Amino acid sequence: MKTILTISLFLTLTYPFKTFSQTELDSRIIEFYGQIEVKKLTDTRISYLNYYLDNSYEIMEISRQKDEKFTLLSELLLESKTDNKYILDKNINNINILKYSIKRSSKLRTTYRLDNTNKVLVFYSNEEFTNNYNTYLKDIKND
Repeated sequence: MKTILTISLFLTLTYPFKTFSQTELDSRIIEFYGQIEVKKLTDTRISYLNYYLDNSYEIMEISRQKDEKFTLLSELLLESKTDNKYILDKNINNINILKYSIKRSSKLRTTYRLDNTNKVLVFYSNEEFTNNYNTYLKDIKND
């Protein structure tokens, strides 16, 4: 009986700390993985995905003459892993890049055009992104 009380007290006291330390979840991760699979992700993976969604590319404007040489984002839309069907993102400020078959180069940036716009997504190379992410991790560790 004493053991059960001790365990209960321990769980009661430590549960709030676990809740506060959990990483905030971007809704785009839920859209891609679905509710069930998201529960299986670690805090480290969620933190990485959050960073990836917001920091792996930049949006740039191009001239109309240049836009034909880039692959359209709509051509890269994946089949959904959940019951929901993916739709092409219209809001360029909140694109869910997880649901596209993005091919990133190890050393060079890659570019994809947003459909019916003069804007492109320029993805950082794997090397550049990794360096940025490692710097980010060092910064948050030092805070």
